[in-house]
Amino acid sequence: MPSRTFSITTSPLPKLKQYFKQGPAQIPAVDSQPPPCFIEALPSHVVHEIGVQCDSLCDVLNLSLCSSRMRTFLAPYLYSSVDLKTNKQCKSTLVYLSKHPEIARYVRRLVVSPNKQEWTTPGEEIHEGLVADLITRISPSLRSLETFLWDGWEMPTDDLWSSLRKSCPRLKGVGSTIGVNPLNPSSELFSFSDLRQFSLSVKSRSVDWLANGPPKIEKLPRRLWEMLIERCPRLEELSLSAVAPAHRLFDVRTVVLGRWSRLKSITLGDMVLRSGSKDDNTSATDYQAFSKFFAMHSRLKHVALQQAVGSPTFPSSFALPFSALMHLESFHGPLKYLRSIPHPEKLRHLTLTSLHHATSSFNPTFNALQDFPNLETLSVWVDLSFTGQLNMQDESQLFTPFLVACPMLRHLNIMCFTRPTFRVREFSRALRNAPSLESFSLIKLYKSSDEDMTTSATRIIQENPNIQNFTLQYTQDRWPTLSGGRLRQMGVYSTVYDEYGNAVAVQALERKPKAFALFSPKSTMLSVAARALSKPNVARAFAASARQVRGFQSATLPPLPYAYNALEPYISEEIMTLHHQKHHQTYVNGLNAAEEAYSKTASVKEQIALQAAIKFNGGGHINHSLFWKNLAPASQDGGKLADGPLKKAIEKDFGSVEAFKKEFNTKTAAIQGSGWGWLGYNAGTGKLEVVTTANQDPLISHVPIIGVDIWEHAFYLQYKNVKPDYLNAIWNVINFKEAESRFAEVAKVPMPEELNGSLPEL
Repeated sequence: MPSRTFSITTSPLPKLKQYFKQGPAQIPAVDSQPPPCFIEALPSHVVHEIGVQCDSLCDVLNLSLCSSRMRTFLAPYLYSSVDLKTNKQCKSTLVYLSKHPEIARYVRRLVVSPNKQEWTTPGEEIHEGLVADLITRISPSLRSLETFLWDGWEMPTDDLWSSLRKSCPRLKGVGSTIGVNPLNPSSELFSFSDLRQFSLSVKSRSVDWLANGPPKIEKLPRRLWEMLIERCPRLEELSLSAVAPAHRLFDVRTVVLGRWSRLKSITLGDMVLRSGSKDDNTSATDYQAFSKFFAMHSRLKHVALQQAVGSPTFPSSFALPFSALMHLESFHGPLKYLRSIPHPEKLRHLTLTSLHHATSSFNPTFNALQDFPNLETLSVWVDLSFTGQLNMQDESQLFTPFLVACPMLRHLNIMCFTRPTFRVREFSRALRNAPSLESFSLIKLYKSSDEDMTTSATRIIQENPNIQNFTLQYTQDRWPTLSGGRLRQMGVYSTVYDEYGNAVAVQALERKPKAFALFSPKSTMLSVAARALSKPNVARAFAASARQVRGFQSATLPPLPYAYNALEPYISEEIMTLHHQKHHQTYVNGLNAAEEAYSKTASVKEQIALQAAIKFNGGGHINHSLFWKNLAPASQDGGKLADGPLKKAIEKDFGSVEAFKKEFNTKTAAIQGSGWGWLGYNAGTGKLEVVTTANQDPLISHVPIIGVDIWEHAFYLQYKNVKPDYLNAIWNVINFKEAESRFAEVAKVPMPEELNGSLPEL
C-alpha cells in the first residue's frame, strides 16, 4: 500500500515572512474600480445633442439618472420649462429651486398654477401669497428666465413683479390672472418694457354671480396701455383673456390703437370692444376700428375671440378685405366668424367656442367645416344640458359628421363638461371615420356607464390602429364654461413603433389628483402581439393552433330556477323579466357573436381586438348564470343562513353575520358606475373576503361564493338610485344553501346532511 506523508506547520510566521520578502511586485494587481459604463464615456457634445433632439422629457430624465455627470449635462434641458399644475408641485419644486440655485439658473419658462381647478380638491387650497413669496425669494437665481406666467385665483403682490423685473434680464414674457380683488392701477406688472409676450386673464371661480345680472364695465389702468403701446413695440403675443361668461367686464377698446408689426398671436376675451349704447355712430366707429386693427396686422397667425354669443359689447363678425389675415393658421372663436375669414383654405387649426346645446345645432357646424378643406386640428365644445336626456341609439352619430367633414383632420379635441354626456366606447366607434386622425384629446364629464379608463384606452387602441397619441380626461363635476372643471382622472397614451412602422408597445400614464401610476401590462400585451404580427410564420402558426384548440360552442340562456315573480316584494317581476330575458340574453348573443368571429379569423390582430368583447359578454354570461342561483324565494328558504361551516367561517372572518352584511353593502355601494359585489374565498389565506369587480369582469382572484349585481338594470325600476335600499333588501332572497354548497366544495369541509343532494351542479 503506498504511503502518504502529511506536512503539518504549527506556526504561520514562516509563510508570512516569505510573503513579505517577495515585495509588492509579486502581489497580483486588483482593479478596485469597475470599467466605466459606455454612457459615461460619451463626449459632452453628444450628451448635449441628445438633450436637444430627444422629444420625450421622460427619456431625458431617465438618462440623467444614470450618473451625476449625465445629470449635470442634461439639467439645462430638464429644467428649461417648468409647469407647476398642482399644489404639491408648486411647493416641492419651488422649495427645491430655492435650495439649489445652480439648477434654478437653467429655468427659461416658469408657469405657476396654485389651486388649479382641475387638480385641487375643495378644502386643500394653499395660500397663494406664500407661493408668490417663494418665487420672489428665488428670482435672483432665475437669471435665464424668459417667460413667467401666474395662474392663481388672484394677482400676486407687487414684490414678485418688481423682483422678476430687476433680477431676470432675459424676461420677455409675463402673464397674470385677475380674480375678484380690485386691480391696482400702479401695479409693478405694468412697469415692464420691450416685452414679446403679455397676458392678462380674468379667472372665475363659479357662475353664481349671474343671478345678480351682468357685471359693471371696468377700465383697465392707463399704465397698462402705456406699457403695451409705447414701451413694447416688438410685441409678438398678446392675450387679454376672459372665458365667457366672466364675472368682470373690462373695456379694452384701446387695444385697437396698438400697432405691433411683429404681432403673431392675439386673444381677446369676453370684454368690451364695441359700445353697447344705442348710439349707432359710436358703435359703428368701434366696429371699423376693430376690423382695421386686424387688417393692419398682416403677420397674425393665431386669433382667439372668447366673447359670449350675442354679446352687445363685442363685434359680431369680421369685415376684412381679401388681403387681410393672409398668414392666419389658427382660429379660436364662435361659428359666426368663420364665414368672414378671408382665406379659409389656409386655416389649419380651429377651436369652436359655439355652444352645441342640441343635436340640431350641429348641422350649421358641419356645413361650415366643409369650407376648410385643409383643417388639421379641430376642437369642439359640446354642451347638451339643454336637451334633457340624450335619446340616441348610437351616440357616435354626434361626432361622425365632424370627422367626415374634415378628411385631412389629424388631431381632434372634444370637450363636454355637462350632462347628459356620451360614452367613450361610442366615441371610439366614431373615430373609425377618420383614417387620417393621428391623435385626439377627450375631456368629458364622467358617466357611470363608462368603462374604467384603462379598458377604454385599450378599446380605442384596438379599434383605431391609426391613432398614435391620445389623452382622456374625466371631470368630477359639471362645469358650464370652457375653462374646465375639477379633474377626476387623466390618462395619456402613446403608441411606440419599430423601424418598420409596427406597433410594439403602448406607453400609458394615468393619474388622479392624489395619485400617480404608470401602467405597463398593456405595453407587454401589445408588444407580444406586434412581434407575432411582424413575423408571418409565427402569426400563421399561432392562428392555426388557435383554430385547432379553440372550438366554437354556442352559449345558451339558462332558465330561472323559480318564477319571475317569486322574489317579490324584494325584486319585482318586471325587473326579473327584463334582467333575465333582455340583459342576460344580450350578453349571451354578444358572446356567441364574438366567439364565432374569433373561431373564424386567422388574424392575430383581429383576435386581439375581439378579446374585449369576449371578456365583457363572457363575464356577463358567467356572472348572471351564477347570480340566478344566488337567489331563492322565501318559500325555498331564501335569506336564511343555517348553522354550518359557512356561517362559522363568516363569524370567524367578519365577527358576525350582520357585520359581514354591513361590510358587503358598504363596499358594493361604493362601486363607481357599474359592477359586482362578491363574497369570495381566498384560496391563499383560507379566508372569506368581500371584493368588488367593475363592469362585467368575472371574479378571478377569489372563488365566488355570493355575487350581487349592482348594475342599474338590476334595481333601478324599483329602487331608483338608492343602492343601499336594494342591497338591504336582497339579503331576504339570497340562496345561502347554494352559497354553503360552493363554500364546502372549495374549502373541503363536510356539508350539513340536510343540504347533501338537494342542489344541482353549477
